Amino acid sequence: MDVAELLRVLRFEVLDEVVLPPVPVSPGVVTWPVPVPDFVIHRVVLDGQVPTVSLPVDGPRVVLCTAGEVSVADGTGPVGPAIGSAGLVTVPPGRAAIGAAAGGALTFTGAGTAYVASVGVH
Repeated sequence: MDVAELLRVLRFEVLDEVVLPPVPVSPGVVTWPVPVPDFVIHRVVLDGQVPTVSLPVDGPRVVLCTAGEVSVADGTGPVGPAIGSAGLVTVPPGRAAIGAAAGGALTFTGAGTAYVASVGVH
């Protein structure tokens, strides 16, 4: 690593604004747009006002629960290691589930916050 070059290009200051502000997608869902099709990240927040969310995503996907407990299904089968026969998995906080590339839209239920990473739109 070229430490001198790294120090030359880094900015050591606090930014006034978030670099990429979240953009609302639908009730309970926001995303952070990026200028490449390689990935997309969504945040899903389920509560009394938004008890269910359907999120169409392409390709393989990872769901990470950060608060509460969410159940997620892709309508095609297993989404993770501890799953029922209906393709539904409950993800507690600090745990993740992986979905296959061939999966359909993700349907979230429960109460909590989850982040979904998948490939972007091509």
